[in-house]
Amino acid sequence: MLNNVWSLQLFADEGDAGASVTETNDTVVESGDDAQTMVEQKVDDTPTEQVNPETSEVSFEDLIKGEYKKDFKKATSDIVKKRVKGIQTKLDEANARNEALAPMLQALGDKYRVSSDDYEGLTQAILNDKELYEQEAIERGMDVDTLMSIKGIERENQMLKQREQELYEEEQMRENFAKIEQEAEKLQEIYPSFSLADEMDNIEFVKMLDLGFSVKSAYEALHIDDLQAIQAQAIEEKATQKVVNSIKANAKRPSENGLRSQPGNKVDNDIKGLSTEDIDKFIERARQGEKISFT
Repeated sequence: MLNNVWSLQLFADEGDAGASVTETNDTVVESGDDAQTMVEQKVDDTPTEQVNPETSEVSFEDLIKGEYKKDFKKATSDIVKKRVKGIQTKLDEANARNEALAPMLQALGDKYRVSSDDYEGLTQAILNDKELYEQEAIERGMDVDTLMSIKGIERENQMLKQREQELYEEEQMRENFAKIEQEAEKLQEIYPSFSLADEMDNIEFVKMLDLGFSVKSAYEALHIDDLQAIQAQAIEEKATQKVVNSIKANAKRPSENGLRSQPGNKVDNDIKGLSTEDIDKFIERARQGEKISFT
């Protein structure tokens, strides 16, 4: 447990707390409040190149310098904002932990005559303090040195198990995210407006994934009203188009001698003479389920 107390690395994948470095071409920028501005300036300073699609193949670099320059700038800016915000949050958390630990570290430093910021020295002083083991050694019927050796082996085993667990959890996370990306690609074929990046910013969406919901189930549950509205609009447009096509087809059909409309929903109108208002009325009646035919 003491090893966990002294493990004051702020965050493994961020590097040094205050000096995370982002490299853009030949320019090195310290991550922080100026990172976004520097990246935006780098994008703005890049000259726009016009590419003739008939004479050359358009590359990614051509696109981000030309047609999609503004989109690329915005995406880069958003990434920097999120990165800086995440770093600042972790720095605040680390500072809070350090402040909470400061009195304890000072007390231990005074006891063992070691500087409170010498974490390695404090750790060794505590682990080698025989007074901490005397009572347990008496209870277990062994000398203090033997108990200290056993405790050292137990700590090493615990650290190995903890590392194995961390590696297992990291592998599980990679597999889960790969599965999420696959599901997201399939879902985008159904809902072109779906964006995994946008949804991952939604805490409710992330919670549902953690609970075992598929990407499709989570997205549909959180956007059911919007999706139903889109579906209803599509059905309405399809029905409208069907009625309009029917009216146009009847208008073009030549008169057949001896044939008349079936009674019930017969409309005695000259189709060619129908106004737009008349057609709209027939469409509305058709939506209500009425079957309309023309003489």
